[in-house]
Parts: sequence; C-alpha cells; structure tokens
Amino acid sequence: MFDRISISQKILLAFAFVLICLLAVNIYSLLEIRKISTIVNQLTAVQFNLWDDCQRLEQATDNAYKGMRKYLLLKKATYAELVNDNLEEAKSIMATVLQYPLAANQNLLRVQLIKQLSAFHTLLQEMFSLHEGSNAGSYIEKMKQHYEQCQETLAKFQLSGYREINRSFNKTRNITNRYEHDLIIFSALTCLALLIMFLWINYSIRHSLGTIISGMKKITQGDFTSRIHGFRDQEIGRLAMYYNIMANRLTEFDEVKASFIANLSHEIKTPLTSMRESLSLLLEKIVGPLNEKQTLLVKINLDETDRIIKIVSDLLDISRIRAGVISYNFAPGNLTDLLRSRMLAAEPLAARKNISLSLVRESLLPPQEFDALRLGQVIDNLLSNAIKFTPEGGTIEIKVGRKNDFTADHIPVLPDNLADNFIFFSIADSGAGIPEALLDQIFDRFQQGYQWMPDHGQGSGVGLSIAKFFIEGHHGLIWAHNRSAGGCVFHVIMPEKPEAAGNERPEAEND
Repeated sequence: MFDRISISQKILLAFAFVLICLLAVNIYSLLEIRKISTIVNQLTAVQFNLWDDCQRLEQATDNAYKGMRKYLLLKKATYAELVNDNLEEAKSIMATVLQYPLAANQNLLRVQLIKQLSAFHTLLQEMFSLHEGSNAGSYIEKMKQHYEQCQETLAKFQLSGYREINRSFNKTRNITNRYEHDLIIFSALTCLALLIMFLWINYSIRHSLGTIISGMKKITQGDFTSRIHGFRDQEIGRLAMYYNIMANRLTEFDEVKASFIANLSHEIKTPLTSMRESLSLLLEKIVGPLNEKQTLLVKINLDETDRIIKIVSDLLDISRIRAGVISYNFAPGNLTDLLRSRMLAAEPLAARKNISLSLVRESLLPPQEFDALRLGQVIDNLLSNAIKFTPEGGTIEIKVGRKNDFTADHIPVLPDNLADNFIFFSIADSGAGIPEALLDQIFDRFQQGYQWMPDHGQGSGVGLSIAKFFIEGHHGLIWAHNRSAGGCVFHVIMPEKPEAAGNERPEAEND
C-alpha cells in the first residue's frame, strides 16, 4: 500500500499529521483550560465572596450581641439603634449567602446557620420589648447561648468554605499536573511518530535513489545489465522506468558496438599479420638489401604494426569475454620461469629507454597450476605499461614469492580462498605514479590510469580490464597503489596450488 504513495504525497501526509497533532493539542489544552477556568470562576464568584460575607456576618452578629448587652445595662437608644443596624446588615448578608450555589455539606451548614441566626435575631427583638422589673437575666443567658451556637456554626461554615477552596486548589493542581503529564506523553509520542515518519520517508527516498544511483554506477563501469523493478510510486516509478529504457538503449548500442569491434578486429587482424610478416622479411633482408634509413623506417612500421596487432588482440579478447567464450588451459608450470621469460621478452623495449629490469625471488615456489598463455598476457601488459610510463634511466622491479614474503603499502580485503595461503608477484616502476582518484577506475574497460600524461592514448584502454578478468579466472586478485618512494606497483596474488601434494619440485636456484 505505502509503496504506491508518491514522495510529494508522503510529505503532505507528514504535514497533515503535524497539523492534526497540533489541532489535537490545542483542543485538549482548551478543554483543560476551561476546566481550570470553571474552578477559578467558582472560587472567585462564590467561595471568596462567601468568605467575605461570613466575615461580615460574624462581625455584624458580634456587634449586635455586644450592643444588646450594653442596651440592657444602660437603656440608651443609641445602643438600640446599633443593634437594629447590625441586625439589618446581618439579614442582608444572610439573603446574599442564600443565593450562592454550594455543595451539599456546605448547604446543610448554611441552612443550620440561617436557622440559628434567625432564632438569635428573634430573641433580640423580644428583648427590646422587656420592661423594667422583667427577668432579663434569663434572656441574657439564652441570648449568650444563641450567640455561641451561631458563632460555632458560623466557624464550621467558614471552615467548610476554606476546605472547599483548598479542594478547588487541589483539583486545579491535579488538572494542571495531569495536563502537564499528558502533554509530555503526547509530545513524546508525537515526536516519536514524526521521527518514524521522517525515517520512513527518508528511507523511501534514500533507498529508491540509492538503487538508481547503484544502477547508474554500474552503467558508468560498463555494466548495462542492471534493471530497476518494484517501485510503484509516481516519481521514483517514472524515474526507474526511464532508467530501464536508457539501460535497454545502452545495451543495444553496446551490443552493436561490440559486434562492430569484433567483426572489424577480426577482419583487420589477418591483413595486419600479413603486413607484419612482410615487414619482418624486409627487415631480415630476404627480399633484398636495405640502406640505414630504409631499415629504420621498416623497424618503425614493424613496431607500430605490433602495437596495432596488440590493440586488435585486446579488443578481440574483450569481445570473447563479453560473449563468455574465454577458456583456460591450466597446466603445471613454474611462475618464476614464466616471469623471467616475459621479462627477457620485454628487455629490448626497456633498453630503448635505458630502463633496468630486475627479478627478485623472495622464496622458492613449487610448480603451480595456471594458464601460461593468459597469465603471460597479464605479465606482458603490466610490463608494457611499466616501461611505457617509466622515464629514461628508470627501474622496474619484479618480485615473486609466497604469503610470508608479501609486503604492500595497501592491501584490500582478501577473499576466503586467499586469506590463509597464496603466491604473489608484483611489478613496481619508478614512474610518476597514478592519481589517487583514478586508482579505482583503471581496471574498468576503456579506462587508463595515465590519461593525464601526454602519450596516454597509445593503448586501447582495455589491457588492465583483461588482466583483471584473467587473474579472477585464476581465482586471484589484482590491485595497484602508488609507492611512498615514488612510482606505482601492481600486485597479483593467487591461491597456491602445487602440482601434486607431496610431490613438489623446488625451482632451480639460478636466476
């Protein structure tokens, strides 16, 4: 389901999710704030005003009680007026108190308080009608009892109001704490969900683009077989479709090119071979004598013909490799002897530039199983490159040995078949080396590690690619790196495969 969603839809989905989360937080916050507002309004509109009214009622009742005592003793009209004024004020406050919406327990105390205050007020009104000689003592005692009962009930009523205020504050605190707790959890869950959504979108984009980039990298390396499938979202799906169309077109062009090169190389090789034989006959003066200038021209033409034949042979090998018709003829052989013979074959070319060739045998090697033709082709290519890019008077050193003798400035990760034991040979020159940025590309087809040098265009650009293929055909590994002392070194390692177990014949001591 989700793989059908386009990138823009995924981003819009994430945006909508953020908006929904923000809306949910706002709604929840409004609801909680409304609860707190209701409690605060209850406190300000009822409990705080009720508290003030109780204070005033207590004061009015106390003034009325004290004024009545003074009136009974002194019989002054001013005290009677004071009592009446306080009674009127108390009645007004009682009327206000009756209007407040209260909880059940507070309401019971309020009803009880109103009854006691009413009785107390009635008693005071009766005491105004007492005449001289009446028994005022009993009324005073009764008035005191009513007053104390009113004060006690009023104190309880005020205490219940205080408790209600305290309960409201606790309720507000609980709501605030719950809101804070819920907001933290909701924020954490939202952040987690956003993180998951971000990782999902990021993975979708990176995985899709990574697959396409991997395919493009293969195409840049000459592998046009990669195709991209499984992307059904709109943008990446269309990109994958056009990538596959491009790969199909490139495959068609590559096949046409390979077929053209193979046919052309095959057609050219035969007349080139005839030309070389003719030039060799001229150089050997079989058809007649040559002067010095003619001999020089024939040598130049023969060298150029050999170079073109090598390029054509390389192109034919590439065509065979692509067609999968390369075969190997493994047979027992001496690797040191093969290296020595190829070095001797390269000495005339090295002598033209006064380059010194040397072979260093690190240890004795038993006869090995290898294809002398293919391995010799690899050695010829490496020596040819080394001579070509080593300056006048330089040196080229060939080393051969076993694993215990092997040293290198850079060693890649070895496959399992080479981790325990192997044989090796390396060819190091004293040239300018290869730029680090090109070291990973020199084994690709039609790539040259010395393309920055003036005469880099003298080869086909497939020699190292063929060398890598032949070494991998021997289950080996080839790589190159620049030496700290200057120049470049190519390393080749292969599994050690003695001719026969227990029947090893060490190679001759003489080099």
